[in-house]
Amino acid sequence: MVTDRQRQIAEAVAQHGSHRRAAEALGVGHSTVDKAMARIRKDDPAWAERSESRIDRGDFTAPAPPKHLGETPAERWARRRQRFQNAKAATDAREWMQFRLKRVEPCAVLWFGDPHLDDDGCDFDALEAAIRIGNLPGVYSVGIGDYTNNWVGRLARLYAHQEGTAATAWEDARYFIRDRGLQWLTLIKGNHDLWAGAGDPIDYIAEGTADVATWRARFTLAWSNGAELRIDAAHDFKGHSQYSASFGPKKEAYFDGRAQIYVCGHKHSASLDRFNHPFRGTKHEAFRVAGFKRMDQHALVNGFSDATHGEAMLTVIDPRTVYLDGAPKFRTFDCVEDGAAYLQSLQA
Repeated sequence: MVTDRQRQIAEAVAQHGSHRRAAEALGVGHSTVDKAMARIRKDDPAWAERSESRIDRGDFTAPAPPKHLGETPAERWARRRQRFQNAKAATDAREWMQFRLKRVEPCAVLWFGDPHLDDDGCDFDALEAAIRIGNLPGVYSVGIGDYTNNWVGRLARLYAHQEGTAATAWEDARYFIRDRGLQWLTLIKGNHDLWAGAGDPIDYIAEGTADVATWRARFTLAWSNGAELRIDAAHDFKGHSQYSASFGPKKEAYFDGRAQIYVCGHKHSASLDRFNHPFRGTKHEAFRVAGFKRMDQHALVNGFSDATHGEAMLTVIDPRTVYLDGAPKFRTFDCVEDGAAYLQSLQA
């Protein structure tokens, strides 16, 4: 005789189309459903035949498994809707993130151009000089991208032409990001970083140390006196001019204009522009940092010269002085030593 519990299990199997899904719906183990159905078939085969989803094919009946072995379209849509909502909430939260500084006093943001740490052409003298500036009190750092060469695909052959391997490159990246005492605001991922795909080690290296942004980061620095500096930083901006390396960020400033600072890297050249917006009347700086890669064969073949300055730049900020648009007094230096001297004079 079929018990009430066995009847419940059988109905769940008929409703959900499989033992596994019935077990999940009832909150019991798969073996519990298997044993119950086996017992039903032994004690009351006719009832079991009626209770299961089957198809009459004349001389015999056949099982009628569910059409969707994984999940129904309704279930899939509900899951993907929730996934989209989670992704959108995370994306929206990253738009104009606010870093709140605890003290209303002079500080600075150090912009690291593309390091390419594992490349034989990485200028470690210039990099160490920038790191020393980054270790000064009140200096916060932003990485513009391309922390390693990260050669992939056909480009992987280029590892044969450099000392650094893929393994030592990630060790160098970790050492730079976690062990050099830099106070990171954000690390932007450039094209070389993005070649790593979904499993980019930079995400894991920077966890708990810095925010990581894909290609572009919009954020603000805010102080308790109401001063707020809006920054739009990207690995690169659209637009190119042979006459101005900062054309891309300057173009973005003209057409967007919501930030006071527009900064990028990528092209291994440096340029700095200061200007007032022609329609808004607001002060802006648009600049490109060159990075630390020298003796670049790609640049040589394509007629690009090595940058001789601007590997990193330093934006000095004095939130004690606030402009009419709410922005603090700020000035960017393409010589980080000059910027550091200016910062220290304000801090004195």
